[in-house]
Amino acid sequence: MHYIAQTTLVLLLLSFSACTRMTPTQQGALSGAAIGAGAGVGISALAGGNLGVGALVGGALGGVAGGLYGNEQEQRDRQQQYNQQQYNQQQYNKQQYKANKNKKRKQVIHDQQIQNFDNQENNGSRHY
Repeated sequence: MHYIAQTTLVLLLLSFSACTRMTPTQQGALSGAAIGAGAGVGISALAGGNLGVGALVGGALGGVAGGLYGNEQEQRDRQQQYNQQQYNQQQYNKQQYKANKNKKRKQVIHDQQIQNFDNQENNGSRHY
């Protein structure tokens, strides 16, 4: 029994180190399975049942629960990323609108100055 507890602990620690390149769903499933297997072994040991069956049932239940939790977390992260992209696009559009509005205003003032200058030349109001 002591050997099974040590093996479960080692597998639990290895499962956490293997999670670096996994999606949150995969991480949750693996972590949940490891934690569930450990809990299953512990409960089976206390109840005097078969440790293998306890580990199997606990691992299966933990894997499903962890996978569901990880999937929920992954969807939440995707939604937050989408919302941030939408916000960034709106801010960019506002800046472009303001820049274009200022550019048009400057162009109108520039055109009016040219038009006023042309009118002064045509009216003969040149002074030498």
